[in-house]
Amino acid sequence: MIYLVFCSLPQAQIDEPLVLSHGEKYFSASLSVVSQRTQKSGKKATQELRIAYKTRKGFEAAYTLISRPVTPADRKKIREAETNGQVPGLGGLAHDCPWVWQVEDGLEEIQPETIQFCALLATVALGPIVPPHLDTVLSVRTARDLAANPHHAYR
Repeated sequence: MIYLVFCSLPQAQIDEPLVLSHGEKYFSASLSVVSQRTQKSGKKATQELRIAYKTRKGFEAAYTLISRPVTPADRKKIREAETNGQVPGLGGLAHDCPWVWQVEDGLEEIQPETIQFCALLATVALGPIVPPHLDTVLSVRTARDLAANPHHAYR
């Protein structure tokens, strides 16, 4: 599944040390970059990381994280998710975000730990999260709450 974390930072480069630090400090998780590559096309750059993620509760996963420019399709997705989730205002936070961090987990179901991983990324990217089903837009707090209680619906 693909999750979007909007990034308000001016550069495309993912601050790997900060992401790893936030994982340990605020999320009780260990992370390591398994592989990385960067592609540049003019002034636009795309960065791709493969990250191993492990929580203290024993959950382990590997995520592909791609930092890329925001597209009109991304903006459409966040507007749709904002409407579906009845969370006016969160989509506005993404309006000025030049980048999106695309998280791919390779799973067919939404996992609370993946939502938690996206919350971790959002603490660095400083933007909202759009889950795959476009049913709402999440802030760091609502993502953490949803990960802790996955059967709770945010409306």
